[in-house]
Amino acid sequence: MLGLILRGALGGDSAGGGALALIIACCAIAGLYKCSQFRLRDCSCCRWWLRTTGSDAFDDFPLFVMIHEMAFVSQDPSLVTRVRLTAGDQQATTDKITGKFVGQALEMSIEQGAEVLTIDITDAYGSKVLASLDMNIVEDIIKAEDIRERTYPMHDKRKTLKHPRIKLTMRQANGYSDEETGILSQIGVSDGATGEMVRHHLQNVQHDLIASQPPAEGGDGDEAEGDPAQPPPRLSEGQLLAQACRGNLEKVGAWGAKDPVYVAVKGPPAVNKLCLGVWRSEKSFEKNEQETLMIDLLRVVSVQVHPSYDEAFVVNYVPSPNEKKQLTLLRVDRPREVWVETLSLLIKLARDKKEASKKGARKGKKN
Repeated sequence: MLGLILRGALGGDSAGGGALALIIACCAIAGLYKCSQFRLRDCSCCRWWLRTTGSDAFDDFPLFVMIHEMAFVSQDPSLVTRVRLTAGDQQATTDKITGKFVGQALEMSIEQGAEVLTIDITDAYGSKVLASLDMNIVEDIIKAEDIRERTYPMHDKRKTLKHPRIKLTMRQANGYSDEETGILSQIGVSDGATGEMVRHHLQNVQHDLIASQPPAEGGDGDEAEGDPAQPPPRLSEGQLLAQACRGNLEKVGAWGAKDPVYVAVKGPPAVNKLCLGVWRSEKSFEKNEQETLMIDLLRVVSVQVHPSYDEAFVVNYVPSPNEKKQLTLLRVDRPREVWVETLSLLIKLARDKKEASKKGARKGKKN
């Protein structure tokens, strides 16, 4: 039909007319395809109208999703999976996951008009969905008071997985309380997914430290906690980072041997300098037993991800001016990126304090 109309309009079957007809036909097909791809919310006026009338409950917003771990029953001990998030036309996928601990964060845009966030556990290639969870964006995410390390049951889709569950933390961008913003405002945490994981870890450490401190004098713990005139004690940046840099790891030795260790930071008055210590276990550290290794943080050259081990990081240090050493550690209960950034922040803080002390000493001599 389109060819007959064009032929009649051009008045003949000449070669020039045929070429022009072909160009017009291609343009018409492209226009029809473009119209078929048009969505109502692509028009800013339509978007405004849908929000004004209440048809759409929210504007576009970025969502950070931290995937802590999965729990499931599988007959395949070497099963490799991924976690995929889908909301409307937007998708985000983790790296390949071996085992049940994930420790990854994803950032994705939730577009206006999207209704459901689908969380899938897929195979290593993303072609087969093994388990799935649908979350209503308004009811389950926006209106939720606090999604912090919450475990959700999932629906198994194949026999590969049984009884799947997933532990998540979700937060909208800039979705921090005034208290949390004040706590972290002085710490130069990176942006993006890694920064979100670091902030989450620091907040958990902050909450645990405050909860472990004794109540104020003159009342029991409940009264002190509920009294607005007695705000919770504030920790220094150094205290928070030092506490955040402790936990269980595996030390990678010669020929790839792995030994469980416990790492913690010690400083004055226990030791003269701020140091990173390595103990055989957490009990050994709590009993104040002798450490197997103690590294002066000011002698640490760098902390970086391992180039070969996906879950390991390396501490490069110089115990003496003519000696260079490496300590390779494998993460156990938190992502290695969190270890790398928190240690790096603490080392930078120690160096800044030393430099400030030197400047103060020089000014004192001049005066």
